[in-house]
Amino acid sequence: MDHASLRDFYLARGEAFLGPIEGNHVNEVIADLIMLGKDRENITLVISSPGGITSDGFRLASFIEQELKTPVVARVWDLCCSAATYALLCCAQRSAHPEARFVLHRQTTGIELRYSGDFRSRIKEWQRDADNVHKKQVRFYSRKLGLPKKKVEKILLQGMGFDAEMSAKKALKLGLITEIIKP
Repeated sequence: MDHASLRDFYLARGEAFLGPIEGNHVNEVIADLIMLGKDRENITLVISSPGGITSDGFRLASFIEQELKTPVVARVWDLCCSAATYALLCCAQRSAHPEARFVLHRQTTGIELRYSGDFRSRIKEWQRDADNVHKKQVRFYSRKLGLPKKKVEKILLQGMGFDAEMSAKKALKLGLITEIIKP
């Protein structure tokens, strides 16, 4: 099923679908949330996302948390990784299928790798930008999960390895989700 069909499937059910976190898709999700929020007590956001662009993830999370007046209820049925966890944590209730998987990690920065005369001088700029985004990420997770920043740092570093995926049980214990759906 392609993205448009999946989106239509969920909209027909009165739900919004969150897939990969990238500009155009995030814009669609925001439009869907606005439309669905007009006549409902709450909105269901179905998440199956490998993550994506950090700034787009924060943009969606800010919209849900600050602009949308209708509470959002999240349901994770597959993956909720990286930048998708920002939107997840801004939802009033957060449930997941028992087999769902989650990944929290230190954000990565896309760097243009074409060699140019100023390549070496830009490294410090890229590092500064990456550090600033990382600090924002740590503050966000610390605030939403109620954890000290040092604990968040440790969790994010664990997410950089091969076994970075977290089970639904571990996500529940950490506070990423509020319940595991009984099949």
